[in-house]
Amino acid sequence: MPDVKLFRLADPFDETIFKSEYVVGVEYLNIVDIEPNKETIGKSKNADDYYKFNTLYKLFLEQDSLELVLSDNGYIYRIDTSASFLLDENALLTAGFEKTPDEYRFLAAGLSSKWNWDDMDKELKALVEVFGKDKVEVLLAPLYEIQKIHKPYISKFIETLCYFYPDCVGEYYNFFFATLKKRVKSFLSAIERYHVAPYFK
Repeated sequence: MPDVKLFRLADPFDETIFKSEYVVGVEYLNIVDIEPNKETIGKSKNADDYYKFNTLYKLFLEQDSLELVLSDNGYIYRIDTSASFLLDENALLTAGFEKTPDEYRFLAAGLSSKWNWDDMDKELKALVEVFGKDKVEVLLAPLYEIQKIHKPYISKFIETLCYFYPDCVGEYYNFFFATLKKRVKSFLSAIERYHVAPYFK
């Protein structure tokens, strides 16, 4: 199980050694538990990441199961994140061929009905019930972090994405992030203003 990182070389870089300004670094991990249970996860060095993973799973409308493994370094790692944002691998592979721009616009329009107050409140309260009220702050953390992601960063990400996929895919992701950020901000404002339990006492 590799831990993969993408590095960007300093400019200028030696073209006689490197063919690209990017280098992939791979560190293989020694997996000791392919299906760690709740107790094992709770004892891992990055247990809080597990709770955050669950929140992100809901926010990004993921379709695959949440799969985690435990390495001998004491950390849990998430694997297999291929289906999210309401798009599966096939939808991306066929973009511009079987999937047309209009179909992606139709998918994007459907996002307007996602993350309404009732759904978001229901999903988060369910997580609090499973993991306990002492985990509320950790479970809410991804919602606050999303607010720190600014439009220029998203635009740069989407620009890179569209090197590989048709513009309609980029438009879809752009609308996804913008809609999600707006709905999350509204949700956080409401629970803070009215001190909604169990998020606030």
